[in-house]
Parts: sequence; structure tokens; C-alpha cells
Amino acid sequence: MEELSPQQQKVYNFIKDYHAQNGISPAMADIAEGLGLAVSTVATYVDALRRKKRVTSMAGVPRSLRVVPETAAP
Repeated sequence: MEELSPQQQKVYNFIKDYHAQNGISPAMADIAEGLGLAVSTVATYVDALRRKKRVTSMAGVPRSLRVVPETAAP
């Protein structure tokens, strides 16, 4: 899997932890508030995570972000 920048890793971890704690995926606003970022900045990081195939979501469905589990390197 492609490496994440430190900030992308923070967003990835936030999404994973939020889902584990709340049973639902975070909204962009939840991520922004939790990490002290602007929603537009979060959207940029989430787009990068999608391109790197580290998260998935369903278009037009709120709170549908899901992390793709990290696999062990061969």
C-alpha cells in the first residue's frame, strides 16, 4: 500500500477510531472538529486517502466512509 503522509495518517486513524467508538462513520465536520482542521482541508485529505485506496465511501451517502484494513507486507 502507498505510504500516507503524517496528516493523512491522522485523518485515517481518526476515521478508524471514530467508527470503532461510535458505531458509525464520522462526517467531514466531525473529522474537522476532532483534528482542528477546516472541512475543505479534511476533504482534500479524504480524497487522497480514496486515491490511495485506504478509505471507501458511497457517493451521496452521508457517513459512509470506511477504512480499508491495512494488510501485512509480504
